[in-house]
Amino acid sequence: MNKYKKMQGWSDAPLTQQGIQDAIATGKRLLNQKFDVIYTSDLGRTLTTAKLIKEENIYRNETNIIPKQEFRETFFGSLDGSFSDYVYGMIAEKLNIEVSDIFKTLSLEEIADALKEVDKTKEAESQKEFEQRINKGVAEVLKDNKNSDSKVMIVTHGNVIRTIVNMVDSSIPVKQELKNSGVTTIEFTDGKGKVVGFNE
Repeated sequence: MNKYKKMQGWSDAPLTQQGIQDAIATGKRLLNQKFDVIYTSDLGRTLTTAKLIKEENIYRNETNIIPKQEFRETFFGSLDGSFSDYVYGMIAEKLNIEVSDIFKTLSLEEIADALKEVDKTKEAESQKEFEQRINKGVAEVLKDNKNSDSKVMIVTHGNVIRTIVNMVDSSIPVKQELKNSGVTTIEFTDGKGKVVGFNE
């Protein structure tokens, strides 16, 4: 669905061949990194990505994959699967701005809330609803990995990554296009996060 420029939230298209190659490349990049556990969204495309990354890791037999619904992509309601240009056109019309201004001038919250407004069912997640879900997942991960040297991987989606990074450090320009199978690194000490690498 990314290939066809469609909104892919909870709908779940399979990885393309390029997506598979990207995941394998990331696995090779991280092959010597030992992770205590790999968390992933419970959607098929992230589970596949996690398995491909893990398969390249030299510690693969010591690492479990745990799917968590909290790390799913944003739910776009009835707009899930729609062409992105169509959805952003509706948002621009509602807010009386140009489509090109959406990512230049609006915050993550304003974009998500506007999308909820143009969703006829009003079931799309607001940013507040989205953040509550993600925060629950992050809190559970931190609780389950209390050791100071714990190292975990979370395989998730673009908006989840943007939102976590934005909550940790709002100075980072998160509205840039994220690389498929890119790596973002966050260190947590006593529950406080520090972004040490973004979209690499």
